[in-house]
Amino acid sequence: MPRLPRDVRLQRRLLSAGSVSWPGARDSRWSRWLVGSALAILLFWLPTVSYPGGPLPHGLSAPSYPVYFVPSSAKKSMVEARAGYLWGVNAIWLRDGDNANNRSGKREVSVEGPIFGIQGETRLFSDDLGARIQGWINLPQISRTDFYLDGGATDTLTARLWESESRYLCADLAAVYHLGPFGTYPNRFGGTGMPYTAALVLGYRYTNLDITSARHTTPAGIAEDHFHVHIPYLGVHYAHEDFMGTLVRLDVSASALTLSRVDSNRQFIGEVIELDGQSVNGFWFESLLSWSFPLGTSGFCGLFARYSCQELSGGATVDLVRGGVLYSTRFSLDSITHLAVFGVSGTVAF
Repeated sequence: MPRLPRDVRLQRRLLSAGSVSWPGARDSRWSRWLVGSALAILLFWLPTVSYPGGPLPHGLSAPSYPVYFVPSSAKKSMVEARAGYLWGVNAIWLRDGDNANNRSGKREVSVEGPIFGIQGETRLFSDDLGARIQGWINLPQISRTDFYLDGGATDTLTARLWESESRYLCADLAAVYHLGPFGTYPNRFGGTGMPYTAALVLGYRYTNLDITSARHTTPAGIAEDHFHVHIPYLGVHYAHEDFMGTLVRLDVSASALTLSRVDSNRQFIGEVIELDGQSVNGFWFESLLSWSFPLGTSGFCGLFARYSCQELSGGATVDLVRGGVLYSTRFSLDSITHLAVFGVSGTVAF
């Protein structure tokens, strides 16, 4: 077998020892390192130069005066306006009637359309303790509603399609106790603390949902449902005021006590149905995630997403008047509502 040249034998020994990469590997590693370094520089440099005051002590530009979690800020109040689109569904079940005068069943209605919200907070009396108030209201839209009636001995449900319009309104009042800012290094607001904070929330929520429905085919009729819900709740608030030069907030609230009243009226040709229900058991959960960037020295603009779930459990009395005769039945009542909102927001601190 012919002997290989000395330079070829040396190259093979180096390759087997792992001290030389395959052709092109070193160039590939250098390219990845250069690209990664360039991305890191852009990531940290762009937010800094967007702030006219130059680099901050902690390297990035923080938004202007997030008043609700910076005790050293001279601005103690804020107002935030929100606008978005609402998607949701509300369902109510009537089960386990105590007689056969009225049939059990359920009703499902979609809740959707433009929605507007406003929130205000102030800390005029204490740097740690604030008061927050907020409200939401929607613009009603025509949507589909399904009524399902128990088929009796056939153990089936018969569906009736209606057209519905839903009006959603809620108001909220809460006390917010701020736990931050944390840390000891200087920040742009003249105080000390890390760029994130947390808070505990104790609040009360009132929700009103009115649903008006109409059916134009046989059996034609109209229906109205009214939900009045009172919710005392606990919550937590987290905010990061320096997330790549933007503000990120997360609010999570929940309650195991939902006090509600349900009133319904349905009118058909030859009969009228009245429903009167209450619930003291249930569950309510809501989360709100928002992202915003600073505008000037007193404002923010950004996006938000909100989700809430409400479950009610209680009892209801259904009175049916047919041919001048009253038929009354006591039912178990259950209801569930899912709502999701996506939109834009603007905030002013003063």
